[in-house]
Amino acid sequence: MRLFSKIVSSLFHPLFIPIYLVLVLFSLPIFQLQRLNSIFEYVLISLFTVNNIILPIISFYILKQQGKIKSFQMETAAERQTPYILLFVFYSITTVMLYRTNYIDPIIQFIPLAAASTVLVVIPFNKHLKISAHMASSGSAIAYLFLIHFYANYNMLLFITSAILLAGIIASARLYLKAHTIEEVYSGFIVGAFTTLLLGSFYLF
Repeated sequence: MRLFSKIVSSLFHPLFIPIYLVLVLFSLPIFQLQRLNSIFEYVLISLFTVNNIILPIISFYILKQQGKIKSFQMETAAERQTPYILLFVFYSITTVMLYRTNYIDPIIQFIPLAAASTVLVVIPFNKHLKISAHMASSGSAIAYLFLIHFYANYNMLLFITSAILLAGIIASARLYLKAHTIEEVYSGFIVGAFTTLLLGSFYLF
């Protein structure tokens, strides 16, 4: 069970959630991006991979080498402050790059914006409570799928149901590993979901 929990925590690390959402969009018939060059999908995936996965991991490694964080798990709330600020910067850079590309559908532009906003809201909370980043990203992802449902008028029930079940598995894994308390898990989910729904209602509609 411990190995399973570690695998789940790794596969659904917050850094990977935005690119999973991009892949979900590309799988939908309403977002086949017919207006754009077929190479665009690979360019977009590469952008998310570099800006929001590779660069953060390199930054975390540097922080670890400098002694700013003890491990990549960042077990204390204090350790998470600087990495969260860096994540906000990286997500914001991706947001600006997509926003300046005016032929990209706003629902795609919103992915890094939602991630940046969620991290920004988590930062002050983190001073008092080690909010679960895994659950914040899970809550944000579920809220994003709800937004797609109404924005595109496309039935996302299967994706939403699957995401909710997956969020439950992730929450259980984090609790089993004693990485977070129940309060930290629930608070993370609520912050992520509420932030994304609130921002999306203004940005997309």
